[in-house]
Amino acid sequence: MPSFKQQMQQKLHAALSPAEQEKLPAGFQRLGHIVILRLHPSLESKKQLIGEAALTCVPGAKTACNYAGKISSEYREPVIEWIAGEHNTVVNHFEHDCVFRFDVTKLMWSQGNMNERKRMYLNVKKGEVVVDFFCGLGYWSIPIAKHASPAHVYAIDANENAINAIQENRTLNKIPKSVLTIIHGKCEEVAPTLGKIADRVIMGYLPAPRFALPSAMHVLKDQGGIIHYEGMCPQGEYETLVQEVRDVATQYGKQVELVHAQEVKSMAPRKYHYTLDLKVTPIA
Repeated sequence: MPSFKQQMQQKLHAALSPAEQEKLPAGFQRLGHIVILRLHPSLESKKQLIGEAALTCVPGAKTACNYAGKISSEYREPVIEWIAGEHNTVVNHFEHDCVFRFDVTKLMWSQGNMNERKRMYLNVKKGEVVVDFFCGLGYWSIPIAKHASPAHVYAIDANENAINAIQENRTLNKIPKSVLTIIHGKCEEVAPTLGKIADRVIMGYLPAPRFALPSAMHVLKDQGGIIHYEGMCPQGEYETLVQEVRDVATQYGKQVELVHAQEVKSMAPRKYHYTLDLKVTPIA
């Protein structure tokens, strides 16, 4: 069977020059009824035509979108534009027996983190209190609340679009408010007001959210807990990220032990995305 790119080249051979055909994307991201392409800037004037062709190559796809730029805002909102098909960018995405409803032009979803999302909820122990910094549309909080039997999950985000989405996803997944509390605000301001309640703090944000580490230290229980810390570094050199956490923890009379380092995916040449499980305890 021809590859996606070969199918696209066949469908567009009369509309695109050979050079343009070579710049067609080799693949796509699929979220529900939506196909998301990453088009070369030189194909800007042909994007609608290319989007229409993509919809004929992907069975069941109804909407085509394009990554129009890099994520750069504080809220890590995607730069995704509609280019063809139905003008409906709200998707129901199913993963790990959960449903996530969101607008792909307003909120980010990374397919490459799927295994990490599963690993996360499998690691949470029954009866834990989890505080999810930068919760987004509920990538971590929804599966944890639904599958891990926590005592409680606190999900915090400053992005109003994210808060609206996770509230809807809490309802869609039939998670009671007595299990999942959603808070609109900056985690570095909100978390310290919760008290020392957390067995586990999730810090799923790139680049590494060093600025929020003091708040994570404040919200952990007196006896300590686990911090899930994310960041980017050259392959295998995640000790630099561990040291970031150690430097802050020491100021709060705490020590840090690396429990697990998970390489998630390559982000750029010599830049890899890592998630670290760090055990934080008082210095004896």
